[in-house]
Amino acid sequence: MKSNVFGILLVAVLMVLTALASGSGETHMVGLTKGWDIFDRPLDVGTAKWYFDDQNEIIFEFELAGAEPNHKYTVGVHLFNKDDLTKNPSELNDKTRAAFAEFPGQRKKGDNCITREGTFACVEAYDFELPLTTDETGYGKVVIPPKRIPYPGNYYAQFTVRIGDCPEDGGSGCAAVYRSGGKFAQNLATIEAGL
Repeated sequence: MKSNVFGILLVAVLMVLTALASGSGETHMVGLTKGWDIFDRPLDVGTAKWYFDDQNEIIFEFELAGAEPNHKYTVGVHLFNKDDLTKNPSELNDKTRAAFAEFPGQRKKGDNCITREGTFACVEAYDFELPLTTDETGYGKVVIPPKRIPYPGNYYAQFTVRIGDCPEDGGSGCAAVYRSGGKFAQNLATIEAGL
């Protein structure tokens, strides 16, 4: 219990410091919880944050406390068409697919329409190149270097942490162990780019 309280306080302090140092933009944050594929791995606190620097480039941060010690995770974002989850996000905005191409990493290939936790939805999935690696206490943080999203607009997202290395065409390391939104395709975060 003491380690949980300490982990929560540590993340809260780091969030305040990040907000103070985040350049010209407001810091947005969502919590990460267990799922949507794996539910039995440890986690005290998890967050995903994003903000824009003074060059209007977006920065993403992922942070875990009390996760699996000495482990390498893949972090990323899944984009949705919030008005109709059964349509691919690129059908809503034909530039959605290219919006995150500036970031080192990869767009996931394969079937973009999936069912998780009893919900069917179509997604565009992007994994960032930099992994999140935890220390011996299960704490880890990764900051994705700033890039500009070239197409202004709103992007509706869930942030994901995959259990391991996730090749472009899938594999066992691609299972989502932590995600934002509390459940698949719910409580989507709004990323306002270039507005």
